[in-house]
Amino acid sequence: MPPLISVILPVYNQEKFVAETIESVLSQRFTDFELLLHDDGSTDGSAAIIRNYAGRDARIRASYGPNAGKCAATNQLVEQARGEWCAFLDADDVMLPERLGTQLAYHQAHAEVDASSCHCHYI
Repeated sequence: MPPLISVILPVYNQEKFVAETIESVLSQRFTDFELLLHDDGSTDGSAAIIRNYAGRDARIRASYGPNAGKCAATNQLVEQARGEWCAFLDADDVMLPERLGTQLAYHQAHAEVDASSCHCHYI
């Protein structure tokens, strides 16, 4: 059965932040998701970090390719998504533990809304 949410995470040279970003997704209280990552030709250690996490959690699907830019990487991940919903995240951002559940509950209560965003805390 496909997951309800596909988390879309393109990565390019975010070795400093990507592990914390991935951890924030894996720590969601809502757990019916897949995490799709694409390393877009990083020249730092980002791809190795992604491989490490992908080997530890079956919800993670990772791909790797030459640098084509964030839009191309995002579009590639959306094409791979199996979820009913997509949640977009940058590789230097952190999800609060209730983000996915809160957004999903909003959309389930407001079927007329096709997309939403969320607040952020700057750190």
